[in-house]
Amino acid sequence: MGHNHIGKIKGVILGAMIFALLATAQTQISASTWSPVPFTIHVSGRVNGVDFSVGGPGIVDPLGTYSANLTFSNMPPNFHPVFMTAYTVSICCYLYAREANGGMNLHTLLGDNATYSVIRNLAFPSTGDSLMINGTVTSTEGSPSFVGTISGTTSNPGGLTGASSYEATVNPQGAGSVKSIANGHFLQSGGSQVNITVDETISFDTRFSLPFPEKRTVDETGSLSGLTYTLVLHSVVSPLAVSVGGVVVPVDKLGLLAPYIGLASTITVAAAATAVCVRRVKHRKEKQ
Repeated sequence: MGHNHIGKIKGVILGAMIFALLATAQTQISASTWSPVPFTIHVSGRVNGVDFSVGGPGIVDPLGTYSANLTFSNMPPNFHPVFMTAYTVSICCYLYAREANGGMNLHTLLGDNATYSVIRNLAFPSTGDSLMINGTVTSTEGSPSFVGTISGTTSNPGGLTGASSYEATVNPQGAGSVKSIANGHFLQSGGSQVNITVDETISFDTRFSLPFPEKRTVDETGSLSGLTYTLVLHSVVSPLAVSVGGVVVPVDKLGLLAPYIGLASTITVAAAATAVCVRRVKHRKEKQ
């Protein structure tokens, strides 16, 4: 009789623990699942003394992958689309960058209906050329569009493959602003690289502020056919790590552990309840 009673208690507690585990897993899955989102790009300006415009549609998926087809009105001399495509589309893609290790993209920070303005200064150390891209991203019901301008000069060394990447350190500047500094490169067919540095200021609603510094990485591959440039871009944000007693710990470590702390608490309480019940049953049996 006593053994059956203990078995029932253990079964109830085990069921509760499994339910808590499934509930936690379901919460995490639901929080990271959404449908691909369309976006649009339109940029006009003057590079190497020639006016042009570029724009087109794209789509971003839950993994922070942006795909776009951008059509140029004409191509300036000594210019390659890769000089601007990653640094234009990625202005928009900060909104839905993949959040790694508790990183925060601008959609999480600002919500579905948001507006932010961006100024980006691109410098090519090897040639002394520079580009400035500025404009505004407007997100309506979660669907973003970027409208901006570009100006400056470039020198095309030839052999550019359409592959580029950069890594930025993003620093909060208080309410409504972040600044970042990035180092990147464009890949040439022989394996050489054309280096670039970027500084950026993003301004948004002063009701919001980024809670911690972040690292943002962007990788792009693209190809030109006629005047249409097709690209795929991956964008990821993660918190910068801080050193504590010689151990590198993400700044959001506690936030990452929060669901598991709750689950551990449930398991601990259940285990304690089991122990109490077992002791009581044994005590009654000893009295009989």
